[in-house]
Amino acid sequence: MAQQQRDVVDRVQRGMLIALIAIVAILAVALALRYIVTGRTELTSLVETRGAGTGAETGSTVDALLAQARTAMADSRLVAPAGNNAYENYLAVLDQQSGNISAREALNDLYGIAVSSADQAVGAGDLDEAERLAGMLARTNPDSFTVVNLRQRIERARAAVAAAELAEQQRQAQAAAAGAQPAPAPEPAAPVTEVASDLASTISPTAGATPAPEPAAATPPPPSPPPPATTTTTTTAAAPASRPAVPAVREARLLSRVDPVYPREAARSRQNGWVEVEFTIGRDGSVSDVRVVDARPARVFNQAAQRAIQEWRFEPRLENGEPVASRMRQRFDFRLD
Repeated sequence: MAQQQRDVVDRVQRGMLIALIAIVAILAVALALRYIVTGRTELTSLVETRGAGTGAETGSTVDALLAQARTAMADSRLVAPAGNNAYENYLAVLDQQSGNISAREALNDLYGIAVSSADQAVGAGDLDEAERLAGMLARTNPDSFTVVNLRQRIERARAAVAAAELAEQQRQAQAAAAGAQPAPAPEPAAPVTEVASDLASTISPTAGATPAPEPAAATPPPPSPPPPATTTTTTTAAAPASRPAVPAVREARLLSRVDPVYPREAARSRQNGWVEVEFTIGRDGSVSDVRVVDARPARVFNQAAQRAIQEWRFEPRLENGEPVASRMRQRFDFRLD
């Protein structure tokens, strides 16, 4: 009898133990599931929070850049100094938000000022500043003939400076070889004034005359032959860097242009604006297929710009020495002072 009672007690204990283990297992599974679900929710929330934070940071950066640009405009820091002007701040806004309307409209308004400043820098011989401004303009409108022409003028000006420096070195070398004291250096010549790269400067209501073709950069006269004893030295110093006889590509060059006639109604109402046109330069240098890309205000100055550009003449683009047709852009600014 006692044995049977002990057997019953053992079975009850084993049953309770099994039930306890089962309960613990169920609780463990439930906790694990809860942890997994909670972890996924927290991860999703973290990702969403980070995404929202990135968007907020971008918006905050754009707002700060726009505020800096407006401050620069108010302080008349329109295109200079480098790194602290309205133009570069608006470019930085487009780097963050390429479709920002405020920045694009402001850059359109500042474009003509940047071109005029670049022209003045070339005329003053500040070629580094002119190159900086050309780079800014290229970011706004890389296909513009204004940028192409401006960079061609900078290259010609740099070549003229290099030629003048080389001539002075040759003069000093010849004087030293002859045993004479070097003569004092001549006064630097005034910078060569070139025709503006486009019509970004002010155009009067009566503008319509055709300016003379752009003058070529002045070339210094060749030095007299050095004494025989210094022939080798002089030749080595004067040897130019090797260049191909014919460049693979040479962009189109402006030969002559006609300024647009200011529309009478716009002149009477003292209305300003600008027009950007796209056109084809043919193999013979003529202009065709003129199309208005953008204008402000719309349709007021379109015809004047189109009629003027059709009268322009170019040296065509060359590829491996052969003339080819090319597609370019040009902006006309209409302003009354």
